[in-house]
Amino acid sequence: MSLSIDETNKLRASLGLKPLTIDDNSTADSDTPKKSLNSDENAVHRPPENLTEKKRTEELTRKLSERKEARALQGKFLYEFLKN
Repeated sequence: MSLSIDETNKLRASLGLKPLTIDDNSTADSDTPKKSLNSDENAVHRPPENLTEKKRTEELTRKLSERKEARALQGKFLYEFLKN
């Protein structure tokens, strides 16, 4: 089953969708070669991860979580000590 653009637009209008536009310039542009999205001109260079910085961040996060747990335990023990 295939529909022409006019038939498709009637169907889309009945569904409340925006109609498709007919592009008359498509035949004029077909002579020029189109670049694919995977070509080298479209490539984006992502810088490599800084492993030293990543390791340092993980170490600091680990130390902060250890100190947070120690403070929580210290507060709990201090509360129990002062309670008695």
